[in-house]
Amino acid sequence: SPNVHREPSLRMRGGLMIRGLAQRCPSPPMKTLVTYGAPSNGIFGLPECGKYVQHSYLCEIVRKLLGGAVYGSFVQDFLAPAQYWRDPIHHETFLEGSMFLSDLNNMKVNKNKTYKNAISSLTNYIMIMWEDDDMIIPKESSHFGFYIQGQDNLTQSLQETDQYKEDWLGLRTLDENCRLHFFSLPGQHMNLMLDWFKENIVIPFLV
Repeated sequence: SPNVHREPSLRMRGGLMIRGLAQRCPSPPMKTLVTYGAPSNGIFGLPECGKYVQHSYLCEIVRKLLGGAVYGSFVQDFLAPAQYWRDPIHHETFLEGSMFLSDLNNMKVNKNKTYKNAISSLTNYIMIMWEDDDMIIPKESSHFGFYIQGQDNLTQSLQETDQYKEDWLGLRTLDENCRLHFFSLPGQHMNLMLDWFKENIVIPFLV
């Protein structure tokens, strides 16, 4: 839809919405899940900020200031990106204040078995990341990676996270059974090459 391409937050959260449908409405079960450029493990940065300010440190200041406001109930209810804003420096604040992502990713103390069963039962879960993505920060979130807790410079892969090691969502189960697939494409966010998508995603996984 043309509206999807004009609205960055909708383009970003589409993958989360579809996964949320699979986890929260598991009947009938989803078989194959494809996400492209999705903030699967959250975002901690202003999309394309570097294009609009002269000094990159201003983007850093703003995103740290936002951390103190995005977890208020009003902001969580009415601002969609706040629902997947994940502050790696104030992790406990995120867990307590996040109304969507911390629940969807089964990060809270009490794990939702229905969520894990829905994901681990997928026939295939395909994640696509853009190598120069400046909408998803960090870009590794599209592959379920994120910043190492306590800072916002170094990232870790999904396989290095507690999420994976303790299999909170069934991702390790999928990976160990060759049903979790990672693809990286050159270019910016949503630089989707349709011929590539047909040959590498549609034919192998959807036909």
